[in-house]
Amino acid sequence: MTPLVEVRSVSKAFRDYVAVDSVNLTIEPGEVVGLLGANGAGKTTLIKIIIGLLVPSSGSVSIFGSRPSRHSRRRLGYVPQNLGLYPDLTVSENIEFAARAFGSPPPPLDPSLQAVSDHLVGNLSLGFRKRVAFAAAMAHHPELLILDEPTSGVGPIGRADLWKRSQKRRPRELRSLSRPTTWTRLKNATGS
Repeated sequence: MTPLVEVRSVSKAFRDYVAVDSVNLTIEPGEVVGLLGANGAGKTTLIKIIIGLLVPSSGSVSIFGSRPSRHSRRRLGYVPQNLGLYPDLTVSENIEFAARAFGSPPPPLDPSLQAVSDHLVGNLSLGFRKRVAFAAAMAHHPELLILDEPTSGVGPIGRADLWKRSQKRRPRELRSLSRPTTWTRLKNATGS
């Protein structure tokens, strides 16, 4: 079976600064993968290379069996660190926009989001904004979901709630989930 993501000897330099240095990574269907590292270690840069927003200085990347492209990005959901939401749109409008950008009808809202569907996203708490970003990333039924620091700035209860929701809302066709946070390592190490 073809891996969802294959990264071979990928490096990325910004002038004299090497942000990613000779990374190899394979993500198979069904895997949940966490990228671990200190701030500035290159996790976000690697994610942007994988999805085709940055070009590596050297090495190769394939996603869904081919080079990253606009076509491959249509098959994935992505929640960037800044959440990628429009603060002056409502919850419903953000999710509808995300779905329609990929040619999909807007999905029904999760009950917790229905209660705030007419609220401007910019007026919501960080925890709710993260829920909206997750729902927006899932709105077009992606095969691969990539989350960049999904629980950063969220307390332990909110973090557990977001993880629980991601597992509950994970559709059968979603082949993989990437959760690059230190919490992933702690969760896997403790088994909780």
